[in-house]
Amino acid sequence: TGVRITIVLITVSLLIVAFLYFYMFFLQSRLFRKFETFTNEESNSLRIDMYKIAGAIFLDKPLFGGGFDQYQFWSGSGSYSHSTYAEAIADLGFFGSVIFFVPIILAGFRLFRLVCRKDRTYQSQITLALLCAELFLGVGQIFFLEPQHIFIFSAIYWIEMNETNKIMQKKQCEGDRKNETACKYLR
Repeated sequence: TGVRITIVLITVSLLIVAFLYFYMFFLQSRLFRKFETFTNEESNSLRIDMYKIAGAIFLDKPLFGGGFDQYQFWSGSGSYSHSTYAEAIADLGFFGSVIFFVPIILAGFRLFRLVCRKDRTYQSQITLALLCAELFLGVGQIFFLEPQHIFIFSAIYWIEMNETNKIMQKKQCEGDRKNETACKYLR
């Protein structure tokens, strides 16, 4: 009973701290204001206009785009597009967008295949979830202009390649029973 009381007290304390954090900090935070304006009709029409402008820039300069980080110049707004996808087609054009997105899409497919395996790892599941979160965030922010997102994508690629290599090594070891000592660490 003493352990249960301690657990209840810790849980209640954590809930109070979480509530105070939410009330005192999160409701006044920039992130909350973004969520609030995300459902605002004026904000939505502004985003739609930004997508239309990005499409117009793409149609004007379809192969190579307007240049890296140049949406704000070509759009005349003085602001970035607030979307990775709009910024990519406007700034990078067809070729730059393909170079940027194909590795991300391929990593996503490979991670999905890893997650669908019977011997899937928690690491591959978390990595796929992180990739999906990054791709979702790309609707409202530009992740190729910010170093922290480049770091996250680098980590995603590294983990995906590491997980794929482990599986390939396991398959090789299953076929080659001669090198038992080297293969025992992969099981």
